Amino acid sequence: MASDLDDVPGVVRQGLNRTGTRVEVYIKEQMVTNGRKTYRLRATDLP
Repeated sequence: MASDLDDVPGVVRQGLNRTGTRVEVYIKEQMVTNGRKTYRLRATDLP
């Protein structure tokens, strides 16, 4: 079974979510809208 992250374009950002939990944000999908790049993000809790 393929991992959800197999198709990540390679941009990973770390940060804190609203509750202060550390998360990694992976770029899951890259869409082009009106000539601008729009990213769909998925946040995953870090261990």
